[in-house]
This record gives sequence, structure tokens and C-alpha cells, in this order.
Amino acid sequence: MEFAGYFGSLLIGDVGGEYKGIVVEGKTAIVFAEGRMEGIGGKYENNYAIKYTLNDDGKIVEQKEYLSDLLLAQRLYGQDLCGEKKTIE
Repeated sequence: MEFAGYFGSLLIGDVGGEYKGIVVEGKTAIVFAEGRMEGIGGKYENNYAIKYTLNDDGKIVEQKEYLSDLLLAQRLYGQDLCGEKKTIE
């Protein structure tokens, strides 16, 4: 819960998203979505794939989220991820 509060403090304005599709096979579903928000490092638009695994009762037992973590670090945390420029002589 502490992390959720910290995460929320990095957001500027509203958080939004749009579901784009779903693929289901057996007890696994992958949901595709586009997320939108603004963080302290600027506008954030990212594509997500969220994998859900269900048990025999149909309850979610595992969730994995896939996204561009580099974009998240830049926009939400304001981190500059460009490496040093080196000159080759």
C-alpha cells in the first residue's frame, strides 16, 4: 500500500486506458490495452499485455503485466535513460 501511495504521487492529472482485445486459451487470458496518463516526466502512452491465469474455480491466481518499462521510468519517474555520448577517435 505504501508503494501505491508513492506511485500515485508521481501522476499528474487523470489515468486512462482502452482495452484493445483479448485472447483466451484454457485457463489463461491475455488482455491487450493502451494506457494513458501524465507523470512528472511527461505524457505517458504505453501498450500493455496483461496475462491472467485462473484456477479450477475461475478465480485469478496469477497476473503478469508486460509493458515498456523504459518508457515508464522516463515518463513517470523522470529518469533520463540516454547513455553517455562517447566519441571514437
